[in-house]
Amino acid sequence: MQSTLVDEPAESEQNLAPGHDLREAIDHAAHFLPSQGPITVFVHHNTLHAFAHLGFDEGVRAGGRLFGCHAYLPEDDYRKELPCGRIRLQDLEAVLIDDLGDEADRLVASFGTRYVLRLAMVQFPLRSGLSDELRWVIAETDALRRFRAEVEPSVRKQMISETRRWMMCQYGGADRPRNEGADPVQQVLSSERFGVESIDSWSDRTWEAFVLNFLWRICGNGVRLVEAGAEV
Repeated sequence: MQSTLVDEPAESEQNLAPGHDLREAIDHAAHFLPSQGPITVFVHHNTLHAFAHLGFDEGVRAGGRLFGCHAYLPEDDYRKELPCGRIRLQDLEAVLIDDLGDEADRLVASFGTRYVLRLAMVQFPLRSGLSDELRWVIAETDALRRFRAEVEPSVRKQMISETRRWMMCQYGGADRPRNEGADPVQQVLSSERFGVESIDSWSDRTWEAFVLNFLWRICGNGVRLVEAGAEV
């Protein structure tokens, strides 16, 4: 009997508190909500107390996953701040050196160091797309005709002049090189873009387009070699 009397108040308390589970769920959810409205100016106070035990980056990412939002701005928005000076190149360099440590000078194939590669990746967007999309971009834009505007003029000039010098030494005075098969020079020259005239008569604009097409072919052949090696 005593046991029954002890149990009865508990049952009556539950009966007297309809929606108890709902209030508990609301209280739990409220723990993850900010304690004030949207912040329009910088303040030192952390309004997301539920993530205060985490480091800054980890806490921001956890909040983004919970609320289904972008924890940070898109990368392109940050890149737009580089020309404005709000993000400085020396800041990127310092962060990368600190992040890579002893791996900064490690070579990536024969194209440069990890530091140089990572710096280029944060400065410029990495585009991706299906084969049809890539073919459309190549056909309808100047992607393989003109260097991008942010390429240093000295770099552009050096690439064109050195490629031109090499081509003239190899094929000067010949209408077309006799190499066949997977040779990237033959692949580029066989396209309609460069016509049938001798390379001796190419204009500067034609040489610029050739350099970009030549580089594109070399990169494509390299990717195929990597894929073939991975299958083995």
